[in-house]
Amino acid sequence: GWAVGDVVKLGKKSPVRSIRFWVAHVAGIVLMLLTIQFGISHYCGQPATYISLDVNPSIEITVNRLDKVISAAAYNEHGARIIEELDLEGKTYSTAVLALIESESMQPYLEDAPYVMVAISSNGNRAAELTATLYRLAQQVEALCDDAQYHCNSVEWDLVEEAHKLGTTVGRLALFEQFEGETGTISLEEFLNSPLSLIMEFL
Repeated sequence: GWAVGDVVKLGKKSPVRSIRFWVAHVAGIVLMLLTIQFGISHYCGQPATYISLDVNPSIEITVNRLDKVISAAAYNEHGARIIEELDLEGKTYSTAVLALIESESMQPYLEDAPYVMVAISSNGNRAAELTATLYRLAQQVEALCDDAQYHCNSVEWDLVEEAHKLGTTVGRLALFEQFEGETGTISLEEFLNSPLSLIMEFL
């Protein structure tokens, strides 16, 4: 046993072992930070909502779970001209839709169009909330086109993939399915590629 006054010699820690410990410790922290970063990037990069705007231009924005735009796509040449002049990525969905409606290139279409359709497809239970928000937004910009009728509705998530395969917005495909059988002689291809005002004349 030890007695009072005994001298205890402690061995020195090996420098190599200390270095290995700190390298392993730092590596663990870096790995954890990379995992967190990957998780955040994956969360923010996953589509949670698709919002389409159809007048004559057909445009669709993809929104993540944080309500930020992660991409914008045009489904005809009229829509392509509009999104080329706008930087929508990173903006909230309401700011992006407002920017689209207020864009200079959109104004001629709004002046001539009696019908503007906004459709929302959400992978979750927020479709009703988003629809209400965009409907209020549409009312705010109603002065831009007094004669136009705004129509905001939610669309089934399952239609998104089918719409994109057909090269159209989810809102336009949903409209076709809603009135299928009432479109007379107009074909699906004509329906998807015609101005919305012309389509409404058939319905």
